[in-house]
Amino acid sequence: MKPTYADFQTISLLELPQIIDQIKTNRIAANYWVNHTDTEEAFQKFASHFEVWSAAGGIVKNYKSEILMIHRFGKWDFPKGHLEANESIGDGATREVIEETGIDSAEVISQLPCTYHIYSFHQDWIIKKTYWYLMRSDFKGKLVPQMEEDILAAIWVPNYALHEYICKSYPALQFLIADVEKDGLLA
Repeated sequence: MKPTYADFQTISLLELPQIIDQIKTNRIAANYWVNHTDTEEAFQKFASHFEVWSAAGGIVKNYKSEILMIHRFGKWDFPKGHLEANESIGDGATREVIEETGIDSAEVISQLPCTYHIYSFHQDWIIKKTYWYLMRSDFKGKLVPQMEEDILAAIWVPNYALHEYICKSYPALQFLIADVEKDGLLA
């Protein structure tokens, strides 16, 4: 289920320093929506307080229109990971999908919107920008979750059951799936 605007507390750009302090001291108590006329300006002011890292991944459909998902850190997710030096974003997305699930190939169909999330890593605060691609794979073998990346399961989810899994995922992915479905890309 896609989160709604009612799930967020609206704040002004002037309140952003308070929210950043709450994030960095693990006292964040709500989801926030910054009300500002210039989205890029608001994001740049926010992002200037963090390191920004890039990652790439895929929403992969198979020949049955099932969707490839992984289970990591208690949440259902889509395979993704950091880009290697001199690697294109699309190549990195494909490599990460293959490494994290054990499929043998994935073909990029189209680029999807990016997502952002924040986390602490060795006492630094990171904003991870993830580039997403819709992909297709004809893989019919056994999925092999990449345990050394803390992935406990890799499964093909039937399209009709996707919402049962995505509601146990991250809000950014719930928004992403809602956009993908709105555009009819998972049919």
